[in-house]
Amino acid sequence: MSKINRRIDEILEKICEFAGATAEVDKGIKLLSYTSWFLSRFLPSVIRTSDKTKRERIQKICVGLRKVYTELFMARYAPRLFGIPLCIEGIRNGSWASPEYKDKRIHQLGNFMAWSMLLYYPLEHVAYVRWVAPELIDADAEKFSAYSCQAWALYVVADIVSSFLKIRELCKRDEDIRKQLASLKISEEYSKSDGKVQMKEWEKELEQLERNKYLQRLQLWRNAFYFLPLVNWSLPNWETDPWLPENLRNGLMLAESITCIWQSIYSYWY
Repeated sequence: MSKINRRIDEILEKICEFAGATAEVDKGIKLLSYTSWFLSRFLPSVIRTSDKTKRERIQKICVGLRKVYTELFMARYAPRLFGIPLCIEGIRNGSWASPEYKDKRIHQLGNFMAWSMLLYYPLEHVAYVRWVAPELIDADAEKFSAYSCQAWALYVVADIVSSFLKIRELCKRDEDIRKQLASLKISEEYSKSDGKVQMKEWEKELEQLERNKYLQRLQLWRNAFYFLPLVNWSLPNWETDPWLPENLRNGLMLAESITCIWQSIYSYWY
């Protein structure tokens, strides 16, 4: 590898380290955003009162929560300006290809996902700049946003297929280890110290496999919650004439946000 390529990889690694941290923060912001929307929408139905002053106060709180939702929704666009280097690094080094899996289709899907997001980010950047600073660019933000979501849809479909393939491979590993464990228990090696050490290692690996299968199932649930909102945002007139009612769209996104946060917590702490 040439010095220039090594230097490029070093720079990309540093950017990815920074962007990776902001990606975790984004999950929290997403949950706060959709929770604020949920409260603004349903708080008056939960807290019912005949007192006019209290009703007006609740209404003001809901207006404020709606503003928080909108501001947080738009704020999530800014960190994505670092998304392109993440994609380039994934394409160059195969970090999105899940090399810990043996199935080559999983590797190919990971690379495809990196390419789809490399298309997604520039299109979204155009829409974002048009929304926040229309003087800087002359473009149809609604259409560019729809184009970006169409690229994101390719990512989501590939991710769904990849998750099924990963679960399939994890189940196969699980089955193979259980067969080895069963064979060990009926062999003479079982009573020896080496046999017991091997058994503990396999049992530990089985626990890890169950953990990984659970994380992949959570990923499938996230993509399931994404599906209808993603179809809505992929339509050219999604903003002016949305296909999906707001309550359903944001309700699904709130469910995805909760699942996403739990997935991160489980991944870090369990």
